[in-house]
Amino acid sequence: MEQVLDIVLWVLVVAAVLWGGIVFVSFAQSLSLKQSKLKRLENDTPPELSHAWAANSGFEFAGNFRFGSVYIAGWEHKRRPGFFCEYRLQQRMFYDITTNFADEMSLTTASTKDGNLTPKPPGHYHQTFSNLSLEQLWEKHIEAENYLVEKAGVRPADVVLSFEDEITAAVQKELAYHKTIPLYHFRVPWWYFVRRNRLHNKTIRQQHESGMITLPNEML
Repeated sequence: MEQVLDIVLWVLVVAAVLWGGIVFVSFAQSLSLKQSKLKRLENDTPPELSHAWAANSGFEFAGNFRFGSVYIAGWEHKRRPGFFCEYRLQQRMFYDITTNFADEMSLTTASTKDGNLTPKPPGHYHQTFSNLSLEQLWEKHIEAENYLVEKAGVRPADVVLSFEDEITAAVQKELAYHKTIPLYHFRVPWWYFVRRNRLHNKTIRQQHESGMITLPNEML
């Protein structure tokens, strides 16, 4: 019996340490985001593979940037209110594609489930997928765009910001939204283990049909 109690105690201690560690990291990351500024790098050579796909898909290279410890290569779409990003963090590389809609709404399709970690501001829709090519990611993005247009009647954004202004505004808006969530940092561990996995590899259609998200025309 004592051995069982010892095992339970150790499990609780490990869980508490892990939970506390994630909460601490969340506080540190929020502080880093508040203090970081997007900086344009002198190197204006786009990553070769990403640029080849981006150029063929209608994107124009906007430059290389650094935001804190993250390096970002960014592209702006020539005909649509949208952006494409390649992120590099230590040994990791991931992508996202974003379309901006009217009324401060947006859609982002990303290649890492970490994009699902925290709730997004109302009207900002997010889907993530693993092991897809950029072309497949783009196809998923267009499918979600069409679904939002057909089901919710969203319209393209009237005003298109520059890449730098877009990134800065998006970070500020997300940080402001986090402040409205009670006990935000203490809920991050649950989101880390449950939320980001639950939403991963699910399209906007699947998220909506399963009741995970609400469309703009349903919020009223």
